[in-house]
Amino acid sequence: MSSKRPKEIKLRWIWERDSRDWKQVHDMAEVDLNDETLKRFAVFHHRFDPITNHFRWFGIIAFDNEREFNKYFKAVCVELDARHEANEAHHKEQFAGRILEPASIQKRFPGHSAYREIGAP
Repeated sequence: MSSKRPKEIKLRWIWERDSRDWKQVHDMAEVDLNDETLKRFAVFHHRFDPITNHFRWFGIIAFDNEREFNKYFKAVCVELDARHEANEAHHKEQFAGRILEPASIQKRFPGHSAYREIGAP
């Protein structure tokens, strides 16, 4: 029996710019961005954070396969390009994708899991 947790299926919705209505893109196998047991294809958004008063990277969503990641990534990039052309987006705003391997945080930061266990943020 596999020790991996079953993937969670969620419906993702995006804003259709022309119709001014929410439309379902398609079913995507979304996984937890912080699940260190899976290989994840993650999308990050560089945007303004009003709490810190500067631009920073936010993890938005992660998928369990590259095909679904590519579909979502293309959709958000097209939407951002449209907002840039309409001068509705800041010039620093952007999206990026990364492949997160299992235990990637634990390999880079060995004390991270212990730090998380003691209840630190």
